[in-house]
Amino acid sequence: MSTDQFHPAIIRAAQLNLGVATTTRTCRNAQRAHSLAATSTIALGRLLTAAALTALVRDRSVTLSLQVLCKGRLNQVYADITPEGDARGYIKNATLSLPLFPEESVGGRRSIAPAVGGGVLSVIREPRYQEFTQSSTPLVSGEIDLDVAHFLHASDQVPTALACDVLLDESDAVASAGGIIVQAMPGADLDRLAELHRGLSDGGFATKLATHDGNPLALLTELAPDAQPLEQVVPLRWKCRCSKDRVVSALHLLDALQLAEMVEQRETARVTCDFCGTVYA
Repeated sequence: MSTDQFHPAIIRAAQLNLGVATTTRTCRNAQRAHSLAATSTIALGRLLTAAALTALVRDRSVTLSLQVLCKGRLNQVYADITPEGDARGYIKNATLSLPLFPEESVGGRRSIAPAVGGGVLSVIREPRYQEFTQSSTPLVSGEIDLDVAHFLHASDQVPTALACDVLLDESDAVASAGGIIVQAMPGADLDRLAELHRGLSDGGFATKLATHDGNPLALLTELAPDAQPLEQVVPLRWKCRCSKDRVVSALHLLDALQLAEMVEQRETARVTCDFCGTVYA
C-alpha cells in the first residue's frame, strides 16, 4: 500500500474499539523535512503516530496536539493532526542518535527513554466550533507511546493499549512505521484488552510491523484476528498548514514600536516555520 492510512475496527464480543495506522511515508517526510538523526526520528515518529491513533479512534471532528516537554536531551517533541489526517510536528533536538543497546537490533524496537528522561505530556483538543481543552500528565516511561497510553487511562479514564513504532534500516532511514490502539468501551472485556496489550509489549508490535509494513489490515488481522474492520478509513499524510497569510497575522501580534523599528531600519521580517522549514519574507 503506497499511502499511509488509519483503519478503525471493533471487537464487538469484547466491546473494544481499535484503530491501526501505517505512517511510514509520513515519518519519512518528517525525517526529510527536519534532517532528523536516528533517535530524533523515532521520537517524533512515535508521537506523530500516537496523535493519529488518539485523534481518530473515537471522535473524528477534533484537531489534536500532543507535546512532550522532557528533561532529557530531546528537550521537546510536538505533533498535531487534523480530522482529515493532515499531520505535522517538530522536535527541538533533531540531531540525537543514541547507539543501539545490547538487546537491540537494526530494524527492531529501540528504547528512547534515556533521551527523553522525565517530563510532562500535554494534550490539546480543538473541536470544531468549540473551545479547546488542555490537560497533562507526567511521563511514566519516556518511550512516548506508553506515555500517551498512560495519559488516556489516567486523564480520560479510558483503559487503553497503545503501541507505536518507527523502525530504521542500516542507514538510519525510516524502513517502516505505524501503530495500533485498543480502547475499552462501557462493559468491555478487560481480560481481552490485557491479552492484546501483552501481545504488543516487549517489541511484539515492532516484529509484526516489520512483517506487514504498508498493509494495515494484515497487521490488524495478525494482532487481533477477531477484530472487524470498519469502513471509515482516513488517509494520513505529512502536511503543514503554514501560509503567508498566517505569518502576516502573526506579525500583527508585534507592538507598534517593534513594527516601526523594522520599517525605520528597512529590515525584512523573516519567519521560518518550525514544522516544514519554509522561510517567509
